[in-house]
Formats: sequence, structure tokens, C-alpha cells
Amino acid sequence: MKASTIMIITLIITPFSVSLAESSSVDQLLQEYTAKGAGPANPEHGKQLWQKTSINRERSCATCHTADLTKNGSHILTNE
Repeated sequence: MKASTIMIITLIITPFSVSLAESSSVDQLLQEYTAKGAGPANPEHGKQLWQKTSINRERSCATCHTADLTKNGSHILTNE
């Protein structure tokens, strides 16, 4: 097999193996948290907590980190 073919196959397969490893890590953590008394994971509840404002109603996690967890946040004072 040519080196270029091996390289292409490796590049195609690698993201899938990383994704599977991350998935099993998340599943393992959820099992550990549940064993320690945490309730079942609820994405909607997590979203509500992320967007909930503080007692003085000035900030929430989403204020700096944005509501979209796939994007980078910014510092509240410098906006960087």
C-alpha cells in the first residue's frame, strides 16, 4: 500500500476514533456523578442555569461566554 493511501485512511479514521473516546469519557463521567448522587443529566436544565442571571441581575455565565457554547466568550471589561 502506498504511503499516501495509508495517510488518507488514517486522516479519515482518526476523527471517528477521537469522537468515540470523548463519548466514552463523557458517559463514564455521567455514571460517576450519578453514582455519587447526582440526578440524571438534563440539558435543558443546564441551559437554564447557564443563562440564569445573578442575584443582582447583572450577569450570567452567558454574559461573558455567550449563549452558544461552541463559540469563544469574551472578558466582561475588555471584550477580548
